[in-house]
Amino acid sequence: MSALTSMPPAPLAVPADVAIALTGVEKRYGTHRALAGIDLAVGRGERIVICGPSGSGKSTLIRCINGLERHDGGRIVVNGIELTSEDGTVQDVRQEVGMVFQHFNLFPHLNALENCMLAPRLNRGLSRAQAETLAMKHLERVHLADHVRKYPGRLSGGQQQRVAIARALCMEPRILLFDEPTSALDPEWSTRCSASWRNWRRAV
Repeated sequence: MSALTSMPPAPLAVPADVAIALTGVEKRYGTHRALAGIDLAVGRGERIVICGPSGSGKSTLIRCINGLERHDGGRIVVNGIELTSEDGTVQDVRQEVGMVFQHFNLFPHLNALENCMLAPRLNRGLSRAQAETLAMKHLERVHLADHVRKYPGRLSGGQQQRVAIARALCMEPRILLFDEPTSALDPEWSTRCSASWRNWRRAV
């Protein structure tokens, strides 16, 4: 009987046109229930916005999708990969998913170029030259080519957010998650960056 109860659940059946599937997802912090039985399906090529008041679990939800927070119940499948407790599933998902954080989360000891080069080198195995070429391409897209050697402490909030956007694009992900990505941008740059995301969507 114990052998039967320890068997892993059968793979969750997800249609081929669904990029992200959540079934009954739960997340708790002590006695606080941050996510309560969330069901969600996002189609390939689809853009959705999750709205809600502060503290309603929006950031927690996307952090669970990217494996930054481990969900306590339910099931999450991203681009055909189910997030489980098994080694490697989080890393596999992060190969498919990019994320722009609400508070930038840039490494303060790395300049803008190095922040964008790091993940392609570590996760995709690119050489330094390849990663630098890729990083420059995306930093130019957000008009930061003249600031690539600056450290985060010398960049404005809007510039740091644009570095974070370029960093996410450098992984050339199939899926992008945004946590209030334009919160530090003025209206002009919000429009420009939104155009970059639309171009990225057409490219993938």
